[in-house]
Amino acid sequence: MFKTAGDAFFAAFTTPWLALDAALAVQQALQAEAWSPQSPIRGRERAYAQRDPGLTDMKVNPRLRSLHADPRWHTFLRKRGFTD
Repeated sequence: MFKTAGDAFFAAFTTPWLALDAALAVQQALQAEAWSPQSPIRGRERAYAQRDPGLTDMKVNPRLRSLHADPRWHTFLRKRGFTD
């Protein structure tokens, strides 16, 4: 996806600084949102349904470590055959 998003930003903005400002604004808007506790699991379910190759490291990805304490996370992994 990074290549696709990077290409889109390259085409949409005339300078790298404008692209960076836009990317930061999007991240700040996302961070300000009130997220449901189910959002991370639902996002992974959607990614799995779309066969997202980014899921290959989801058991060891440090960004997903906060999900490890959630019982739904273990159910998600088990249903998809990602358990040991």
